[in-house]
Amino acid sequence: MIQKVIKTIEKYQMPLRNSHVIAAISGGSDSVALLYILLSLQSEYQFHLTAAHVNHGIRGEEANRDENFVRVLCERLGVPCVFGHFDIPTLAKEAKESIELCGRRVRYEFFHSIDKDAFIATAHHADDAAETFFFNLTHGTGLKGLCGIPPVRDQIFRPLIECTKEEILAYCYQKNLSYVEDSSNNDNRYARNLIRHTVLPALKQINPAFSTVFMRNLSLLKEDEAYLSAQTNMILKSAKDEEGFLISKLSRTPEHLLNRVLNAAVYELSSETAEAFHIFQIRSFLENGGSETICKGKVIRSDGKHLFLYSPSPTVDSPACIVTEFPFQTEYLGKELLISSENIEKSQKIYKEYFYSCIDCDKIESPIEIRTRKTGDAFRPAGRGMTKTLKKLFIEKKLTAKQKAETIVIADKKGILCVEGCGIDERVALKNETKNRLYITIRSKSS
Repeated sequence: MIQKVIKTIEKYQMPLRNSHVIAAISGGSDSVALLYILLSLQSEYQFHLTAAHVNHGIRGEEANRDENFVRVLCERLGVPCVFGHFDIPTLAKEAKESIELCGRRVRYEFFHSIDKDAFIATAHHADDAAETFFFNLTHGTGLKGLCGIPPVRDQIFRPLIECTKEEILAYCYQKNLSYVEDSSNNDNRYARNLIRHTVLPALKQINPAFSTVFMRNLSLLKEDEAYLSAQTNMILKSAKDEEGFLISKLSRTPEHLLNRVLNAAVYELSSETAEAFHIFQIRSFLENGGSETICKGKVIRSDGKHLFLYSPSPTVDSPACIVTEFPFQTEYLGKELLISSENIEKSQKIYKEYFYSCIDCDKIESPIEIRTRKTGDAFRPAGRGMTKTLKKLFIEKKLTAKQKAETIVIADKKGILCVEGCGIDERVALKNETKNRLYITIRSKSS
């Protein structure tokens, strides 16, 4: 089995040599085997080894037993071990996560906290990869999800990923290694346990060599995934510019790759994974414009030319702000906005982004709405003698996609009064007979 692990390490270029390796040790057969195998390879790869154990605060005395077992084992082997104690049920409830998901997140956060530059070795094996395959299959996933557990991901690597559970147990038996059993692994209320105890045994009855066949097929899936990912990255690279992704390039993507490309584009823009319905919505407005909220308030928007990220200011409670009385002062899209019937003298300071205008108050039909551009918006800039859509005006001004999304529009019941950076509408331009004026000031807070 040692030779098989070495082949896996070399095949996937796992980062052992001359590094600090943190081995995740639960005390079960898989992690105990991992610890002994890493120790046997330490002289060859010249790495510093630290063990890490997490007590999840779930199984009471049994969890304490596991911790004591790992403590004694590491002391006997001369391996330094760091212990973490967490109340996962409480943390999961606070984070509104499942216990399983929260436990996984907390574990890896703990491992990284020990040494942010270290590499983390976990004891995932071939049977775990099969469990993940079927778990993801039943929950709905693409090819990437079906590829299961990656041998190497960022700072995490898995030396036992091509070893079967039978091989690991045989190794422990041959080496006379003791380990502990986690009773929760026998609880079929957990989906993974149900797969482990019913699905995989049934498949092995059909084909005793299932594990070997599965790993071979998984390898083929990973090759396909690698090729498709490379094609996706090429398309994204060609479509990307400083404003986002060019719709003209994205729209030429072959149909069988478009969902994958849009998924990757959304992730690159927002660092968030889009659900299937998000991608469906983005496809529907990709060329004609529109927006879709992904999560955490992040919005993916298309203006017909670019697909880009738009993050509404957290200080704005809604897309539009209604004004009925003056003076009115607020913060909108990260900018200071003041509307007043009194002329407040301009500051002597030169602001990088500054808009100042004055309109005929008697020509306004209240209430006033403060918002961003809507599809089809148009107005008649004073002094230009023609009506322009904001889309054309923004193109003329060579605004970036982000600037277009964050330009403030002020309107009343009859239409647009003024547009930040583009002037006022002719309808409310000052005349000789104007009696009541309304002064509008917009400036960037960062100015």
